[in-house]
Amino acid sequence: MDGFIYQSSGVGRASQWRSFFNQFVVISFAILTTAIIFLLILELAFWIKELVFPAMELVIPRWIANTFFAYLSFYLIGIIFPFMLFLGWRQLKYPNQIGDDKTTPFVTLVIPAYNEQNTMAKSLKSALEQDYPNYEIIVVDDGSLDFTPYTVDNDSIRFIRLRRNRGKAAALNAGIDQAKGDIIMFSDSDSRLDKSALRYMVEHFNDPAVGAVAGKVCVTNSNLMLECWQNLEYLQAQTIMKLAQIGSGGSVTVCPGPVCAVRRTVLIEMGGYKDRTLVEDFDATLEIIGRGYRAAYEPRAIAWTNVPRRWRVLGSQRTRWYRGNLQVLSQYRDIFLRRSAGSIGLFWMPYSLLSGFAAVLLEIAMLGSFPLLLYFSGAALKLLALGLIILVLIELLVSIQYLIALALENALKPKLIFAALTVKPYNLFLAWIRLVAMYREAKRQEATWAG
Repeated sequence: MDGFIYQSSGVGRASQWRSFFNQFVVISFAILTTAIIFLLILELAFWIKELVFPAMELVIPRWIANTFFAYLSFYLIGIIFPFMLFLGWRQLKYPNQIGDDKTTPFVTLVIPAYNEQNTMAKSLKSALEQDYPNYEIIVVDDGSLDFTPYTVDNDSIRFIRLRRNRGKAAALNAGIDQAKGDIIMFSDSDSRLDKSALRYMVEHFNDPAVGAVAGKVCVTNSNLMLECWQNLEYLQAQTIMKLAQIGSGGSVTVCPGPVCAVRRTVLIEMGGYKDRTLVEDFDATLEIIGRGYRAAYEPRAIAWTNVPRRWRVLGSQRTRWYRGNLQVLSQYRDIFLRRSAGSIGLFWMPYSLLSGFAAVLLEIAMLGSFPLLLYFSGAALKLLALGLIILVLIELLVSIQYLIALALENALKPKLIFAALTVKPYNLFLAWIRLVAMYREAKRQEATWAG
């Protein structure tokens, strides 16, 4: 995308050299630990093979061995290296300029809604209970077909109703048009804001380089196994990924719909939210960063949300999200590997494409060709046994990564620990949904923000 201006994490030559040194240390740490863990897993796999199958000699053609090792290397490095890189990056602290300024600029809280009669009351209650003295609330109903409009019965809330469903971007822009605040905060009608969320978000705007702030989305319901897996995913994404994004360059890539805030001047400058993708929050965040502003992260500003309880509903939600991600990646494809786009273009955008979509296709290719390797190996059962041992070790490694995220979040609860140890079915389901999303996006099938 032409005109992408990246705000670097540092001012002056000394800060740039310090930033360069920090990045060098983190990357070196990630490479070294990846190599060590990789060799340990190989040693452990062959030790287990000797322990369980002491008399098994694995003699296979060299090309089979090389192909098997290449598959294994790709898979292991793809799992280990990014995680170790993220752990290193999250230790780097971006120099936020929050300061001690206690001013309370006027804030507008915009809540778009579409068919949310069951959750709107709790959302509004949390919005009204913010411990911030200077704000207004605007609810925008995007042509709901249920009783959502009738749940807004408080005189202190400004209500806007669109005559027909025009999409979330249009609903957000309708709220922006009527907003009086210097800062506009957004939340979803199926989420509940922590009472201090608004106050924590506003603090970051003391830094003139900050154009937007992302809050933290927490899962309310964790009773069913499906809910626990989603909770685990949310925790890892925010405890590891978002802090890593801040450490790598000072900005997160997504200011989420349930809890985010943007300067009014920035929203006017960019012409509001666009309806060109299904994930307007991802799209808008990148546009804000591309205009030279930072997108900060405030983990104390929490929005509580309910996650889908049924596989079908989750599949519909994630298909929409993944299709939107593909649309955003396509929209901003010009910044891929561009140094001027900073860590966003050099790492995070390519990583989103590779880890989210390309990895699924490569994994299918790997699994699809494995039977052929077994057939031509001349030692199918022996190679299969070794492959299964390594597969178990890899899944254990993935579980350990989730457990580390739980430990960092102080959330080592029995249900979540069990979810971390049994997360494979969930990940397989998401891989399938990514394939569905890629197919539907390729076919240009119609979709909306509600499903």
